[in-house]
Amino acid sequence: MKNIFTKIWIYILKHKIISFIALVVIVIIGYQIVKSLTSTSGRTLYTVETVTRGTLISTVSGTGQVSASDQVDLKTQASGELTYLNAVVGQEVKAGTLIAQIDNTDAAYQLENAKLSYDKLVTVDPDTLRKDQNAVTQAQTNLTDSYTSAVTSLSTALTDLSDVDSGLTSLFDFNTGFLSSGRYSLTGVGKNYRDKAETSHDDSSRLLSNLIIKYRSLSAGADNATIKSFVTEFNSVSLNISQATKDAQDAVIYLRNNEINKSQTVADAAYTSVVSLVSKAGGIVSSLSSTANSIDTAQINLTNAQADLKNLQTGPDTLTLRTSELSVSQAQKNLDNYSVTAPFDGIIAAVNIKKGDTASNGTAVATLITKQKIAEISLNEIDAAKIKTGQKVTATFDALPDLTLTGTVTEVDLVGAVSQGVVSYSVQVSFDVNDDRVKSGMTVSVSIITEAKTDVLTVPSSAIKTQGSQSYVEVFDIPPAGYLNGQGVESAVLPRQQIVTTGTSNDSSIEILSGLKEGDYIVTKTVISSAAQTTSSTASIGSLLGGNRAAGTANRATTGGFRPAGN
Repeated sequence: MKNIFTKIWIYILKHKIISFIALVVIVIIGYQIVKSLTSTSGRTLYTVETVTRGTLISTVSGTGQVSASDQVDLKTQASGELTYLNAVVGQEVKAGTLIAQIDNTDAAYQLENAKLSYDKLVTVDPDTLRKDQNAVTQAQTNLTDSYTSAVTSLSTALTDLSDVDSGLTSLFDFNTGFLSSGRYSLTGVGKNYRDKAETSHDDSSRLLSNLIIKYRSLSAGADNATIKSFVTEFNSVSLNISQATKDAQDAVIYLRNNEINKSQTVADAAYTSVVSLVSKAGGIVSSLSSTANSIDTAQINLTNAQADLKNLQTGPDTLTLRTSELSVSQAQKNLDNYSVTAPFDGIIAAVNIKKGDTASNGTAVATLITKQKIAEISLNEIDAAKIKTGQKVTATFDALPDLTLTGTVTEVDLVGAVSQGVVSYSVQVSFDVNDDRVKSGMTVSVSIITEAKTDVLTVPSSAIKTQGSQSYVEVFDIPPAGYLNGQGVESAVLPRQQIVTTGTSNDSSIEILSGLKEGDYIVTKTVISSAAQTTSSTASIGSLLGGNRAAGTANRATTGGFRPAGN
């Protein structure tokens, strides 16, 4: 026996490679024999489903907390004693409901005064209106009287101006006048005085003659504008005649004092005459000026009276009215500050004060929340990029496992929050209905529908396989014998590989854009039992030893390389 083992050992040492291969084969065959003896089955099961057409919904999920859609502390805007309080925890209130009021006696008094001032400004008092109307009537009468008086004054003035002109003419009479150029031969300064006086007289006399001709055309029923024009012209002529009398007076005085060849008696008489003419001309100028002023004053008084009446009838000017309106508005706002009202429909969540307490400006009387609840969740930047307002939502609650609510995305943060290098975005969801069981602070799980495609081909995600850059599915051209949709089944015919183009996907399904049609039979799962694995391994051993080629062929059919569609 020892010699046999010695010979075997020597053989092994001489034929190491052959001995090693023989050892490996023996070990593998032994392993397979043992495994086959212990195996209970040896089947390959295919889970087969059909390609369906339907709706593919993509969602993003997140968790967060429930909160009220709005919450506000109702604060006072004035100081004083709280005289009214209408707030109880849990009480429902409508927008505009008076919640609390501070003593507003002074503010109400100020508002009433502002309103009275405004009413006085915009209200027409009958007595004042009647007074202003009478003032206009009187002013119109005074103006008419001033024009009537002016006509009389013009007639008187014309007579007086003619008398003055005649007096001046006498002074320049060639034969008897003191300032006649024929009586004395004057030179130098005396001649200049006399010539100037004569020229002034000639000019004023000519103006007076023209005025007399015009005046003759003035009818008794002349309008006010015509009368006013005559008053102005009379005034101008009277000023010229007055100046002519002054120039004549200057000449008489000079000749009286400096020309010794004249009779003193004649000179004194001329002086007396010319002084009288100067005085009379001045009186005419004064009278005509007064007439013109009377007309102007009467016209101004009428204009002012008419303006006062118009202002009373039309009301105050815009600036005054606006100022009064602002005073009323400010007083009303000040009074409103003493009241605390609900800004929206909601529920009183807390009351912080009681009636009779003294409140200061900014005291929180109560807390108001809306009945409408919202969910606030946080999403990472990848998921947040798919979210936009208006997307539909389903929500479930840890505390209410039987409740599911629908809702809508109402707000998405535009700026993310960074925490430990991770960016997150807050998303706000509004529920479609209110459920009293949902309380603020509850944990909520939200599923947001980011995309929904209808009437598309879909397959389970598990059916899609990849090789390189291509995707494919395993397809049975005819269903295996005993096929039940979604159940494992054996098949004597192996499935073929079909190239496909995929589109949108979700957690369980994927859209098929090309390569399949509705009703195709696809493999979604393959289960190979241990006996089948033994068969496959045995086939490999047979191939290695050059033995069972049929087994090797079967192995290649099961695990062979990628075959395009139709092969």
